[in-house]
Amino acid sequence: MAPVRRPSRPLALAAAVAVVAGFGAPHAALAQESAPAPDAPEVSSAVEDLSQPATTAEDARWNAARDALAAASADDPFYLPPTTLPSTPGALIRTEPTAFYLDPVRLVQVPAHATRIMYASQDAQGRPIAVTGTVLTPTAPWTGAGERPVIGYAVGTQGAADRCAPSRTLSTGVQYEGVGITSLLSRGHA
Repeated sequence: MAPVRRPSRPLALAAAVAVVAGFGAPHAALAQESAPAPDAPEVSSAVEDLSQPATTAEDARWNAARDALAAASADDPFYLPPTTLPSTPGALIRTEPTAFYLDPVRLVQVPAHATRIMYASQDAQGRPIAVTGTVLTPTAPWTGAGERPVIGYAVGTQGAADRCAPSRTLSTGVQYEGVGITSLLSRGHA
């Protein structure tokens, strides 16, 4: 078996310079191409307001949904934990009815009873913390054999910010796993 030969240092240096020079060349060419022609008309970068008053009930519904979506980013007092937390993990702190939407304009509501919950848990050091979730039950009665199946669904990471909590995103229509959850609900699973 022949020994593996490494490239010489001057050759490796020349290759690195060629790569760096190659990366700079397209940017310079792009800057030259994007410069406006001397006789080109001036382009305005101002945003034109294309909003119009609602003329139909559907227009009014879309406008209301858009306004509600903007308001959804406001702080929700439900998520403020009490000053004293239960020390028992799983102890229910509070609940409230909510809705489950598949779209951020909130026009496609999933046929399910949705309840937002806050309950006690523990952090990595064993200190009590408040966490949230959503309990979903189908509106249709269970027709299968035995008791209704209950699914514990832990969604994938949505983000580290509080606004990314799945209990928030289900009600704002931006939960990307909503279709899969809806599939379980349509089969009668809770």
